[in-house]
Amino acid sequence: DDIHPLRVLQVSLDYQEVSVKLGSLQQQQQPIEKSWVPQVQAKAAYFHATASLHYARSLKEEGPGSFGEAVVRLRFAVSVLDAASGKTGPLSKKSPCAAAVRDAAARLRREVEAELADAEKDNCQVYFERVTAADVLTALPALASPLVQPTAVESVLREADGESALANGGAPTIRH
Repeated sequence: DDIHPLRVLQVSLDYQEVSVKLGSLQQQQQPIEKSWVPQVQAKAAYFHATASLHYARSLKEEGPGSFGEAVVRLRFAVSVLDAASGKTGPLSKKSPCAAAVRDAAARLRREVEAELADAEKDNCQVYFERVTAADVLTALPALASPLVQPTAVESVLREADGESALANGGAPTIRH
């Protein structure tokens, strides 16, 4: 398993940031597609649970001394997916979230639950480590630098010669 949990967590944080920005655009009465917000929130929850799963796996590999925290991280991943799938959550049946994201979250939940059952069994039979409540967990550490750098919209809208791409009504200039 070569997925780095901190990279996955960064993806979740990026989706959360986008969700906040979309929410502020909605408050400003900006025209945005209504399904974008729950879609972004669903992906943020999905990737946060995925990061917790992979971090728990890395803790389990460390062996004694880390197994109790691994169980708590897995329980937390289940709670993140539960909250997102609740009546008003972005993964609920009433949400306009894409079916593909909902299906991926359901598969992830089954994977996390199986991993949690195995971890709890191993902890009860082998490790006997204290399993704390999820609210005392420390946040997963962030990456030292973000995976992507933001780009100003203005620089995207500029053509190679510095002319605005919008000068021709958004159509690129044809050069011979």
